[in-house]
Amino acid sequence: MKSKLYLTILFFLFVCSDKKNETEQGPIHRFVTQIPATEVFDSSALKKVTLLIPWKTKVTIREIIQNKDSTNIIHFSYEGKDYYGKESDFSVNEPELYMRVNVNSRLRLRSKPNKDSDVLEKIPNGYVSSILSIDPKLVTIDGIKGYWFQIAYNGLNGWIFSGYTITSRSEVSLSWADRINLEPEELSSNLSDLQTELMDYDVKETTSVNGYELILARRKNQTEMEECIEGDKLFIYNKKEDFIYKSESFSISIRQENYPFTNAILVREEHCGCCCPSASDSIIHLGKVPIKINSFLNDSTMSCSYVYGETSFSYEIKNKFTKNQENLKYVRTPDCYEFFNSNHDIDSEVTIIPPKISNEYFVYSKYGKTLEVEVYKNEGIPKQFKTLWEESNTDSQ
Repeated sequence: MKSKLYLTILFFLFVCSDKKNETEQGPIHRFVTQIPATEVFDSSALKKVTLLIPWKTKVTIREIIQNKDSTNIIHFSYEGKDYYGKESDFSVNEPELYMRVNVNSRLRLRSKPNKDSDVLEKIPNGYVSSILSIDPKLVTIDGIKGYWFQIAYNGLNGWIFSGYTITSRSEVSLSWADRINLEPEELSSNLSDLQTELMDYDVKETTSVNGYELILARRKNQTEMEECIEGDKLFIYNKKEDFIYKSESFSISIRQENYPFTNAILVREEHCGCCCPSASDSIIHLGKVPIKINSFLNDSTMSCSYVYGETSFSYEIKNKFTKNQENLKYVRTPDCYEFFNSNHDIDSEVTIIPPKISNEYFVYSKYGKTLEVEVYKNEGIPKQFKTLWEESNTDSQ
């Protein structure tokens, strides 16, 4: 009798505990991911549109329904009423979207999403910010169609017109033009004992340039996936100077020796092994101290991922060389703009506006016992180099 009573109490406690846990979990939420809004319906048949719910809106899920055509449907509540929508238009995580101001003059930050509201601030060209919300009503301002974005600037929340911005799900892709690096990097020992480190690697190839031993090696006992991601590493060793260096981030290969001049090598860096096509070329000058610089010797491409799709652009690159082992380089980064990749005819709804975010770089490099580098931004061909530029050749010596 006591054992039965004991089991009954345990069962009661177990059931109560389960109910408590369910309550503690609380309601299940989803966020609208469609830009600028998603259509919702009055029934699971998804035939009659009853409302447009703006991007990033949070709704409370009642149930998930499997439709006949294998499309998942969510039954949810919003502002006290029940609706139905496609599960693919919602996500568990709150969506992110970023914008970059794209006007030479300043863009007005307004108190409300209309042109007649008060101006709170004026935002400079190139400013990047996350988008807090979107007013889904399509408007036309200055002959340009777009939407009102809510953003924060200088501690103020306000509204700007999207027609003068470019947008992306990645903040980094909006700032690439400001972060291109053409400055030289001095290579130094990045581990305390790289000679011991090398013992954990299988040497694949060894060559010598200007007293440096260049060793391409692959770490031992890796899985197939690890080999794919990590690839080969480059060890640089100079016995005379007791100097050693190991590449870290990328899989690397030597493409050409004594190029573009004596005592320099052209290397290829695969940014994630065999997992993606992203790669870049660099020059390592093997002088008194090894120095690495972004090559930009040949045409290069970059991709711009935006809300409606992705596209690639080429850098404008011109290289000239002199008999005195000088390289004169002109690089112009491309303009990125919203690229639409959709089955719908949206060209009539949103105008493509090329932004003014491209930059010009001029790089003067002289290869000798050391590598001398001077970088100029947005000056075209600087005056002091114009004569040398005109008299130089397009082929390396």
